[in-house]
Amino acid sequence: MKQLSFYLLLLLLSSCYSENKEDLFGGGVYSDCDTNYVNYNPVIKSMFDNKCISCHQQEWVPGCNLDSFPAIMLYIENKGELLYTTVKNNDHQGVFLTPCEIKQFSKWMKNPAE
Repeated sequence: MKQLSFYLLLLLLSSCYSENKEDLFGGGVYSDCDTNYVNYNPVIKSMFDNKCISCHQQEWVPGCNLDSFPAIMLYIENKGELLYTTVKNNDHQGVFLTPCEIKQFSKWMKNPAE
């Protein structure tokens, strides 16, 4: 009887495993990164507020004012590819965006609506 209990316990313990969302679903459609409804307010604005405007506001960097929607749209109109490349490369002055932020920004750049 002890031997049977030991084998049942061993079987029970060997069948346990740890699960997490990334292992089960691969971070695809079940990931926490929402790219369905990316617009300037609040997604892109909060990204720029947290990561960009400490340097890029009120012409502190001439020609690169990113502190409002009209200013960003003007910059995109003049140098849109540069902004997209800088964000996509994720290596601007020690500012790093998360993979989710880069996906959201890329989606927004295709149709930059407020």
